[in-house]
Amino acid sequence: DGTIDVNVKVSAVCTVGMVKGHHEKDEKKLTEILENDCRNVIEKEILKVFDESKRLNTDFIGIANQLNQTDSRAWKEYKNSGHGENYLENIKVTTDIKVNIKGLGTLNVAN
Repeated sequence: DGTIDVNVKVSAVCTVGMVKGHHEKDEKKLTEILENDCRNVIEKEILKVFDESKRLNTDFIGIANQLNQTDSRAWKEYKNSGHGENYLENIKVTTDIKVNIKGLGTLNVAN
């Protein structure tokens, strides 16, 4: 069908200097909430980059280059199949994002 599946894997390790005004007082639960929030922000930014690449019709991400390096024969067939002209429109992005918050600094939670 011409779809190109792209899976973006990210592994991020973060530290948090201060949490201020959050209602969650349990550090473990707060860490889970922050990790989930970070994952969401990272995913949103990744998808925004791919959308901008499509909007500008410019492969500044280097998808074609990566596909050519991974399997040049398959990429050449794809380019010549009729889908190659608009390959950016045919990209389906999935993400695999792992966030690990190593520690929380000062907790200044709301009462």
